[in-house]
Amino acid sequence: MRTKEETPQDKKEREWREKILAHHKLVKEEMKKWEPKKNSNATMDPYKTLFVSRLDKESTAKKLKRIFEEFGPVKDVRLIHDTKTGVSRNYAFIEFEKIDDFKSILSLLTLLRRI
Repeated sequence: MRTKEETPQDKKEREWREKILAHHKLVKEEMKKWEPKKNSNATMDPYKTLFVSRLDKESTAKKLKRIFEEFGPVKDVRLIHDTKTGVSRNYAFIEFEKIDDFKSILSLLTLLRRI
C-alpha cells in the first residue's frame, strides 16, 4: 500500500495555515495585555481628537498646531514617527480643548469633501 506524500503545494498550504494560526494566537495574547488607558502616548479624549493623514514629510507639530488653532485652542498634537528610523509616518492626531471646536472643523472638512 502506498502512502500519500505531501506535495509542494500541500506543504505550502499547510505552512501558511500554521503561520496564520500562530499569528492569531499571538494577537489574542497581546489583546489580553493591552490596556489603552495606561498608554502615555494616547490622546486623553477621543471625542475631541482629529486624525489627519497624508501629511508632508516636512510637517511639524508646531506647524500643525498653528494651522488648527484657527478653529479653536489645541490641547495636544501628536505627529507619529517610525519608532526604529524616526521618520515621519505622515499622519497626526490633533486633540482640541473643546468638543465644539472639534465639531466645527469636522463639519468644515465634511463640507469640503463634498466639493
